[in-house]
Amino acid sequence: MTATKYTLGEVVGTGGMGIVHRATAEGSDTPLAIKQLRPEYVTEPMIVRRFETELRAVQTLVHPNIVRLVDHGDTPLGPPFLVMEWAEGESLSARIAHSGAMEEGDAIAIVARLCNALTHAHENGIAHGDVKSANVLVAGQGDAVRVTLIDWGLARFLGEPEERSTKFVAGTPGYMAPEVLRGELASVRSDVYAAGVILYELLTGSTPFGTGSGPEISERQLHGEFLAPSARVPGRMITPGLEQAVIRALSRSPRERFATAQELARAIAQAAPVFVNEMYANRPTQDWGPEAQAARRLAFGTEPLVETSDEAHDAQIAEACLSRASELLAARDLRGSAQQLQRAVDALRLSIDPSNALWPVLLSLAAVHSGLGDRANARRAALEAKQHAQRAFAEVGIQRAEALLGRLSHG
Repeated sequence: MTATKYTLGEVVGTGGMGIVHRATAEGSDTPLAIKQLRPEYVTEPMIVRRFETELRAVQTLVHPNIVRLVDHGDTPLGPPFLVMEWAEGESLSARIAHSGAMEEGDAIAIVARLCNALTHAHENGIAHGDVKSANVLVAGQGDAVRVTLIDWGLARFLGEPEERSTKFVAGTPGYMAPEVLRGELASVRSDVYAAGVILYELLTGSTPFGTGSGPEISERQLHGEFLAPSARVPGRMITPGLEQAVIRALSRSPRERFATAQELARAIAQAAPVFVNEMYANRPTQDWGPEAQAARRLAFGTEPLVETSDEAHDAQIAEACLSRASELLAARDLRGSAQQLQRAVDALRLSIDPSNALWPVLLSLAAVHSGLGDRANARRAALEAKQHAQRAFAEVGIQRAEALLGRLSHG
């Protein structure tokens, strides 16, 4: 039991088991974070064991990307508590919420550091069990980004008897590996799956299986299919090697995923440089002028589609349709998204030199058709995408089109 006195400040986080306060130690202004077990759970053996497991985990792990334990206590006058370092920054979930999808380099830098934390934990025989963007704190950006993995309340000591680990399904739908949803224990590969979800989220701005109730998301994870990142964000370039790493990390079968977090880190580090299509490099996101607003209304179907040879207007129509397609994809309305992507293709065909802008949209359209089970239209769009990528000398587009055609021919 600690003899140090602490002054509790504002509540900065709440969870299923505990409450986190900003705090300071007696005689110091250095901020700390104190996590207390909720008073109502002090007499719940299973919850108390989880809290004890978290203490054991953070006592064991010392790593620059893992929150550091400072002190802990357990007194007859109150619930047990953990005193942690105050990790600067904001949660990754908050950063994604206000900034959206990130550039590939930023996403790789964050997930590489997350993988470093997981590798250290796994090598010490511990699975985190609740890896999600809300449990990753980030400060700074680029190569200088600081990443801290927090909240080890669902940690599991690998190899311990099942009753010691207290087998029960707990976690956050959308990040839980399918086998964990079925009741299996957290493992190295389930942590790898969750890291893959975070990488997908960083690249697209949303998790692979969308939003909804917990049971709805879990059902999609167990039985549904997710769109490849490049299909989820039409017009945004995602390097094929990076996309393949995401897809492998999210494999439904644990055996098909990366065996370790270190393998995932190595795969994303080897991904090719970012490719950016000029049409979308500086695309506006707000405050469009009257003409663009009219184009957006057209994309929503409230104005008739009128063919025009005005190149600027065509680009605005395409932009509006792509924006609407992204919204429909997030809502898992594949049919509506396919319609908007087709409208974008039709508008872009009127451009003077459409190939460079067309092939990524056609690839997205092909992926959505494939998700709808329309293999004929999927092949047609993929073939046209390859032709336009060849005309634009876009090697990445050619590779992605050929990979999609290969999957369609063997599916």
